[in-house]
Amino acid sequence: MPDLHVEWLEYELTSNCEFSDPPPLDWDTPLFAATLDRGILRLNLKDHFATEDAARLVVEPFLKDWEFHIALRFGQRGIGFAFKNSRTVDRDPPQPGVAMIIGAGASILCAASITAVGTVTLKSYPPPPSNFRATPDVIDLWTQFEQYQKQREQLAKMCYACLSLLEDAHGGRRAVSKALSVDFEVLDRLGELSTNRGKRSNARKVTRDLRPMTGKESRWLEAIIPELILRTGQIAAGYSPAWLTMKQLPPL
Repeated sequence: MPDLHVEWLEYELTSNCEFSDPPPLDWDTPLFAATLDRGILRLNLKDHFATEDAARLVVEPFLKDWEFHIALRFGQRGIGFAFKNSRTVDRDPPQPGVAMIIGAGASILCAASITAVGTVTLKSYPPPPSNFRATPDVIDLWTQFEQYQKQREQLAKMCYACLSLLEDAHGGRRAVSKALSVDFEVLDRLGELSTNRGKRSNARKVTRDLRPMTGKESRWLEAIIPELILRTGQIAAGYSPAWLTMKQLPPL
């Protein structure tokens, strides 16, 4: 009876960054040993997987962590990985001592969406994160932020949506402060700016305190949201970031 085993998976790097002759990048985890070289990521699997789909189901969350961590680092989607190929062998072949290749996949089914905001030239591949997880909350928060980047959402509305998502996930603003190691004053200012800034035609909420947003306030909001997304992914990975206060953020 065949004993099918997936030896490796390959992915093609998709990117809006330009790489200037980067050296190979090695990556080792308990599940696989990987090398990214000349735009091709080869993952040699350490665990046993009988099918390509089973292997991809376990491996691709690691790639998603990598993609979103780089997006937060550069402020835009910088890289993605498109499935390219795999190798499956029969570990119990008809002829003793000969491992037969049963199948090789070749498809591009999971190409990441790359948003071209600006070209970045790099001399090396950005390393994968060791302390970040692209959880559903991270992806939802980033999606909100990306909609603002694409000018499909107003800044104040995007910020309020992100704050509301975090409050719902943790059980209130005080709980968000404790969970993400963020001073309550920071979150309170986020709530105030996202509620009381803007024009009557596009504000999240029309209040008596509503006034136009200043450039400093815009830059502050554009800085705090990626920081909260990063901390959400870090906490999910078991990492404890340093306490964040207003002093670490752009001046208002």
